Amino acid sequence: MQDRRTGNGDPAQIQADIDAIDRVLVNVLGFQEDIEAVTKEFKREAIFKRGELFRMICDLLREADRPLTTREIAEILADRKGLVLHTGKRTKEFITRVRHSLKRVPNVAVRRNGEGVQVWEFTF
Repeated sequence: MQDRRTGNGDPAQIQADIDAIDRVLVNVLGFQEDIEAVTKEFKREAIFKRGELFRMICDLLREADRPLTTREIAEILADRKGLVLHTGKRTKEFITRVRHSLKRVPNVAVRRNGEGVQVWEFTF
């Protein structure tokens, strides 16, 4: 499938592979819906525009009156963006994404607070 998206590989072979998958869906698994209608091109819906998360993190750290944990930063950003964070995989992925963006922000120090929790703050 990656070959089809990138334009590499023999188009006839790629189409034959897709047809084989379709046959397995219908003949083996008993799929009865319209395969073409279900298998539209998937496009990820971006939560943040390019560079928006980075800018929001910088603004938040400038406004903060105390060092913040990654989770606190993620919760504030989600609230500002109108997102609801439920416990689970997606929230962990979002927090990890925020942490990776924090590592790229210049003049930001990470340290442990009195409770041993990792906190982030600007160093001017």
